[in-house]
Amino acid sequence: MAATGIYAGLLLAMRVFYVIQPLEDGKPMPNRDVIEFPQLLGLGMVMHMPIEMVSYLNQGQGEMKELGDIISEKIFWQLCEMDLIFLDGDKWFVTEEGSAILKLVGGTPIARSLKDERVKEFEQIVDKVKQQHPDSFIGWA
Repeated sequence: MAATGIYAGLLLAMRVFYVIQPLEDGKPMPNRDVIEFPQLLGLGMVMHMPIEMVSYLNQGQGEMKELGDIISEKIFWQLCEMDLIFLDGDKWFVTEEGSAILKLVGGTPIARSLKDERVKEFEQIVDKVKQQHPDSFIGWA
């Protein structure tokens, strides 16, 4: 029953929590008997991110300036609220839960296939540029 409730909450993009029944017919207390799972909602969010964003976050940490170029402020704060990343000064870090979610999403067959497809597209562009300008390709030693 709990798994069904969690799944329904994820589908509806709701915060998921579990209430432990208190001893001796007591009333549930928020900090003792209510367990919230914000990372589960984060799983749904990460599954809808572009593969480039997932790959970037998979680095585990970085400068806020770079992250600001890739992720909007709204998405950043949502990831913080879901305990997937945290901010320390001008650097960001992926939490342990966030790392597990990024690994799970990045390792799905569709994500791997999309990543391979993007790499092939990039290689085709590089090959085309090499053919058009064989004597002046940047990066050749």
